Amino acid sequence: MIERVVVDSNVLIAIDRGDRDTWRRLKLLVDRAGIPVVPTVVLAQSWRGRENARMAQALALCSVRSLDEVTARRAGALCAAAGTNDIVDATVVVTASRERAVVWSDDPDIARLATHLPADAPSVEVSRPR
Repeated sequence: MIERVVVDSNVLIAIDRGDRDTWRRLKLLVDRAGIPVVPTVVLAQSWRGRENARMAQALALCSVRSLDEVTARRAGALCAAAGTNDIVDATVVVTASRERAVVWSDDPDIARLATHLPADAPSVEVSRPR
């Protein structure tokens, strides 16, 4: 089955640091599943204002999604439900739920946040980078 994927910041950072396995997996995802989604808050968390050539190449394969009001409100509510202030992780989870996508991340907070989604929201699976 083809999966839609939302990319977390640790994936972009790994690619920018030259992790070839993560780069290969990204290209494989694009070939099999289409265009991965990167929320703009993930880009902001990952980009450090220096030359990010590898990250820029990865982003060219992705759809960078702006944070809209509905997603922002849901991410804030998810933070409240989970007792956290990490709006980036919450936005990743909410985006994945809205897109019915898998989150690509090795951040354990993502999986914890996913358990706090409202009962009527699509569930979210987390896949660790390999």
